[in-house]
Amino acid sequence: MKIAIIGCGGIAKAHARAISTFPETALVGAYDIDPAKAADFTGRFGGEPFPALEEAFAVAEGVIVASPNFCHYEHAVRALRAGVHVLCEKPIATTADDAGRMVELAEQVRTVAAVGFNYRQLPVVREIRSRVAAGRIGDVCSIDLSFHKDSAFRRKTFTWRDSGNTAGTGGALGDLGVHLIDLAEHVTGRSHQPASIRSHRVTVVPEKEGNPVAVDDHSEGFAVLDGGIQFRLSTSKAASQDERGVTFKVVGTAGTLHWCSAEGGRLYEGSRAGWHITDLDMPLLADPPTEFHGWSDSFRLQLVRWARTCHGADATMPTFADGHHVQQVLEQYVAGQRVPARAEVVGAPA
Repeated sequence: MKIAIIGCGGIAKAHARAISTFPETALVGAYDIDPAKAADFTGRFGGEPFPALEEAFAVAEGVIVASPNFCHYEHAVRALRAGVHVLCEKPIATTADDAGRMVELAEQVRTVAAVGFNYRQLPVVREIRSRVAAGRIGDVCSIDLSFHKDSAFRRKTFTWRDSGNTAGTGGALGDLGVHLIDLAEHVTGRSHQPASIRSHRVTVVPEKEGNPVAVDDHSEGFAVLDGGIQFRLSTSKAASQDERGVTFKVVGTAGTLHWCSAEGGRLYEGSRAGWHITDLDMPLLADPPTEFHGWSDSFRLQLVRWARTCHGADATMPTFADGHHVQQVLEQYVAGQRVPARAEVVGAPA
């Protein structure tokens, strides 16, 4: 399968590495609004820099949309109208209304329109979902997911992620929380009860390069899933070194599943008999220092599923309809309480 990548930022590199490991796929080139960036990217990963999207569509069978969030709608729509298969990074748009229009278009074309919820392919997620489905921990009572980074402190440059152009999809809740929202429903097989959704969002780093940061860099979310399952999510881009990482905790009537990225590939299952430890499969690709066990491989496994779906051999990729649903839920979280800056919170240290 001949693949082109739209957008040549950091996430595009993860996709390019994944393509290089799968003999049934080939990177034919890349497009970026900055031609020099596309040239540098293809010089490193292969293919040719395309000066226009139409040139990419003429060569590729499928495109991976890895451009900024506010470009996803335009790039994905143009690709589908050109008759090209699409794998669009999450979120598929910056608003649920745009995502809904993308679903309508996807239903009219004959090509595959998939969304990049690559965390579904993490070894720990696949294992937890399998055990929950098998009833290993009984009926699920609660699920607690957290995703903490320190990028708000590390990245000093003001970018599109810090601006208000992303309609809530560029902050900690929109950027990281969208994965957790999807995973909670994917693992449990239950949907959010809209009226139960609450969130608290904070901007810890209020400005960069003299520009006000218009998004949250820390959030807490609470909801109830169908069946009465209590769900808590915590996302941050302003975490301390000790707080960084990802954690999963699923509590059932007969046991508990717990995984922390600091433990690498070790999954803990607790029951009346005590704790049992499972060492998950070792990944093929090395993970970057700022990521966690299986992160790089999740892109490779996602690519395999997408390519096979495009060739009619699989049908398990999350679709634009899934992306639209998660976007709707995300907007309900974003509509929760907004706290402008930590220093303005009563009782917060100056």
